[in-house]
Order: sequence, then C-alpha cells, then structure tokens
Amino acid sequence: MNTETQTEKTVDKTVPLELVKQTAEKLLGYLSDNVTIKCSVESIGRKRSAIKIKIDTEDSRRLIGQYGATLQAMQYIVRLLISAQTGRPSYATIDVNDYKAQQEQKIIDAAQEGAQKALRTDSMVILRPMSSYERRVVHVALQENKAVTTESLGQDPNRRVVIKPTHESRVVQSFAQKGFTLDDIKL
Repeated sequence: MNTETQTEKTVDKTVPLELVKQTAEKLLGYLSDNVTIKCSVESIGRKRSAIKIKIDTEDSRRLIGQYGATLQAMQYIVRLLISAQTGRPSYATIDVNDYKAQQEQKIIDAAQEGAQKALRTDSMVILRPMSSYERRVVHVALQENKAVTTESLGQDPNRRVVIKPTHESRVVQSFAQKGFTLDDIKL
C-alpha cells in the first residue's frame, strides 16, 4: 500500500536539541542580518524521531518562499550543518508560522477527497505532482482506509499518487445496494 520509504527509521535520536536550536538561530541570524527579517525560534522538540523547529516571524512570505522553496532550502542547510557538527545524519524539519502544518492538512483533505471520489466512481484518482514528503503524507493519511490503496507513479518532479478502490470496497458497495450495513459485513 505505502510505497514511500520512511526516512525517520534511520534517524539518530541522540542529536542534542540545544545544538539544533543554536544552528537554526545562527542561520536565522545570518538571514536577518542580510535580508532584514525579524524572526525567532519559537520552539524546538522531537515528534517521533524527527526534530521539529518552529519559527515565528512577521514576514513569513520571505522565509517560506514560492511553494515553500525557501523553507525547504533552509531546512536542507540546517540538516547539513547539524550533520557536519555531529558527524551523524540529521532529520530536522522547519515550520514557519505553521505553514507546513496548514499545507499538510490541505494534502490530507485532498487525499480524503480523492479516496471518496475513487470509491464513488469506482475508478482510480490521480493527484497532482507532489514532493516525496507530500506523497508520504497521502500514503500515511490513507493507510488505514481499507477501501482504497495508494501508489506513487511517474518520475520526479511529476511523480504523483494514484488512489484506487480495493476489491473489498466493491464488495461493500454491492452489499450496500442490497440493503446491508457495514456492521452486517465481515471482511
């Protein structure tokens, strides 16, 4: 069902959070000095095995960039700096004014709408091209939904998630047309 690899499995959980915070603040300090952006590291912590850095700023547009490109570049630089300082791989994510959280929710909503459409039309639904992170969000969001399967197809940057109804969903629809409920059906 989920064809994406999970980077989080190889993360070293011993990277000191204080080092991550100092690295992020240095990068933000450099940006603030050279681009005139007022910002600060709002919080830092671990979610599962990933290090999460939240940044608060009044000028989020400049730190996020078009389609999150600047934010992704900053995140990449912070990961490189932390890895260079610790000698170990680092998986740190940066979110500016909850931009990523909002984008992730939009992706989850699109995935759920795609699943509903796939079931309603009994055909596959192809989502827009997405980054590997966005595709993973779709796969994780739909992994518990046994009525559909997900698969990534194509080549980057045009790689997409395809949502397909499963055989079980067709059986459920067939029984529903005959007046049975989900409680009556044991798959």
